[in-house]
This record gives sequence, C-alpha cells and structure tokens, in this order.
Amino acid sequence: MFGTYSSDEFVGRNQKDLADLLIELAKHERLKQIRLSSIEPQLFNDKLLSVIGSIGKICPHFHIPLQTGSDYMLKLHKRKYTSQHFLKLVNKLREVKPHCALGFDVIVGLPEESNAYFQETYDLLKSIDFTYLHIFNYSKRQGTLAASMKNQIHGSIAKERNKKLHGLLLTKKEDYINRLIDERIILVVVPENYDEETYLWSSTTDRYIKGYYKFEVRNSEFGLKDKKTLKLMPIKKHYDGVYCEVLTSPL
Repeated sequence: MFGTYSSDEFVGRNQKDLADLLIELAKHERLKQIRLSSIEPQLFNDKLLSVIGSIGKICPHFHIPLQTGSDYMLKLHKRKYTSQHFLKLVNKLREVKPHCALGFDVIVGLPEESNAYFQETYDLLKSIDFTYLHIFNYSKRQGTLAASMKNQIHGSIAKERNKKLHGLLLTKKEDYINRLIDERIILVVVPENYDEETYLWSSTTDRYIKGYYKFEVRNSEFGLKDKKTLKLMPIKKHYDGVYCEVLTSPL
C-alpha cells in the first residue's frame, strides 16, 4: 500500500487518506490480512499509527525505506526525516504492534558517503532490533541530483559496505526468530504451499518469517481459494524460518 494514498472518490466526496482506506478494507470479511509496505517514515502520522494499532487484520510487519542512517546524508539526498525521527517511529510501531517485524531499505555507496557516514548507518541499524534489510548498492543514473554530486563512491567500497550490512542482518534475523520462539509469539498464516515430500505446509507469517507446519488438509489449493487463516506456535528454527504447531482450526 502507498502512504500517499488519497482519493476524492473512495468514500463519499471528502478526501480520504491511507488510514481511512485501511478502516474500509478491514470491514471486508473475506480479506483476512492487510500488509503495509514501503511507506516512508514521515508519512506515519498519529492517525495512521492509531488505525494500525486498532485493526487486528493489519500484519505486525512493516517495510520502511530508511536509505541511510546518517543525518548529513539524509539531508544531502533530500530525505524528509532524520535518524531520530526514524528511531521514534520504530518505537511507536512497537507500541501499537508488539513484536512486529521490521524491514528496511538501505542504499550503500551513495555519493559523498564517507566511512564515517556509513558507520553512522551501521551503528543506527545495530541499535534497532530489525528483522531484515533490503540492501542496494548505489547505481548512478544520469539526470538525477545524486549523479551530479562530487565524491562518487567506488563500486568495490559499496560492495564491502553491503557485505558488512548483510552480516548484521543475518544476526538480527536470527535474533528475531529466537525471540519468537522463546517468547512463544503466536503467528498467523494463510496456507500457501504444500510439500508432498515433507508433508509440510509453508507460508509467510503475519510477522514475515516463513512458517512450516503440518496440517490435515493436503491440497495445494486450500487457503489460496478459501482464504482460511491458522494460528501457529513457533517451536524451533527450520530452514529459513520456524517449525510451528497449529493451534486452531481454520478461521
């Protein structure tokens, strides 16, 4: 969903925003889960945060474009938020959706990203209990503001910075999975894929981590067609996610 959503035609003639859209979507019984993605930090206003906290169908998973954790770099590249604003948002999201999964977009090798500025990004991310990162190496595009800047970063440096952040994300993801298991956080899924060899279903959970589980229905079309939801208890780490026990019948 897009944080800048607005339409005069959505409900009545008054202009509506993303929070209003979420309220309306939640009324549809066949819609079991709502997942928000790629909403820029400055667009999470108090109204939207309140609606996110009040609607159970909204997944406790948020993907947010951070880009860089350096305030100098954020300002240089015309971002409309600061690192402190970002940290406050993370804390607010955890208040309205406890144990939520957090994923961030990060760009390494932006023009004028010195070692010190990259370290600011690394230190900011290290201070946050995030779940995963999408890491991009900056690619010069003619006609953009960044392309005209001095101090373009060599690709080999960007590659090394990408590698360093990748190591951090592996640690953070494992930490998040361990917390889900240790704190017995219930996960919600719609059955997606069935493996005939392992007899296991797999689904992307509401907290974005992949869940693996046994379920009496052995039909790959189940769930995709009827949109049933299941509650799972994570038991142990399994491949890239968690092996779970099914707690409820389809909802």
